[in-house]
Amino acid sequence: MLVSPPPLIDITPFAVEPPHLGGQVVIRAVNAALASRGQPVEQYALGVRRSDLRFVGRRRRMEVTPGYIEWRRTDPMALLLFLASAALGIPFVWAHRSLTWRPWGDLERAIAGSSGVLVEMPWPYAPTRLRPPSGAPLVYMSQNAEYLLAQAWRGRWGGLGDRLAAAAEASEARLLRAADLTLTITAADAAALVEHFRVPSEAIQVLPRGLDLARYQPLTVVARRAARRALGLGDEVVVVVFAGSKHPPNVEAARHLANLAPQLGRNFQCVIAGSVAPSLAADAPPGVWLRPGDPSPWLQAADIAVNPMETGSGMNVKMLQYLAWAL
Repeated sequence: MLVSPPPLIDITPFAVEPPHLGGQVVIRAVNAALASRGQPVEQYALGVRRSDLRFVGRRRRMEVTPGYIEWRRTDPMALLLFLASAALGIPFVWAHRSLTWRPWGDLERAIAGSSGVLVEMPWPYAPTRLRPPSGAPLVYMSQNAEYLLAQAWRGRWGGLGDRLAAAAEASEARLLRAADLTLTITAADAAALVEHFRVPSEAIQVLPRGLDLARYQPLTVVARRAARRALGLGDEVVVVVFAGSKHPPNVEAARHLANLAPQLGRNFQCVIAGSVAPSLAADAPPGVWLRPGDPSPWLQAADIAVNPMETGSGMNVKMLQYLAWAL
């Protein structure tokens, strides 16, 4: 009789299921693949979705795929901290504080019986709470060199930005020192972390991103025409889409498209989709459509997808989605 190994614990600062944008897509794909190969995964999300609000104060358990479970934290204090980060448009840098002030007993018990711990981004890592038992590995799954992105916060929010940037760098340094292994998206990220934090290069490996092509396939001509009509798009207009989360490099890229849009002419419809869209509500030119939520329908109906990114990790999952959908 086969016995399943202890679960692998994955801790994220945001909810993952269903995945809408790059980081969520990657996390889900990796954990689903592990579960399909016999390694159970329990994912603990410190962020929530609107659908979670009716569970405030209660546990929420979601089976993503067989062997892969996501738990959502709906503790009122954690929820307030998460909403504050969303309102400021910054990552959930207080995630570890929420675990320190209000321990998540289910998570701590799961770690005690785990085969290892993955921490997605530095924000959830609270050393006194999340250190795995002796012999179990701690892996940092880095999606960016966060200290570089945090520089954009300096001088903002009446001095709060400087403190947040310092806290972000300290969180990243703490997790890099504690981790048995750090995985980055690109070699450039790995080099930046080694140089800035003086961590051994052998403690960091590059894990290039991929995409499950079975989940991302272009629509047929008939299905695409129906999708466009459902979104209010005619066949005569050229639809240009940028998709992204409310992440500083994405906000910058979305503004590039908004500035370009008036030069394209009447036959072009520019759409900014995903949670980045509300960030441009005050300064998007007339005619640019801002569509928060899942950007997939807009990408499936698009003619052209753009990615005018100038900062960030250098590898965007959205580019793989664009290509998979034949854009």
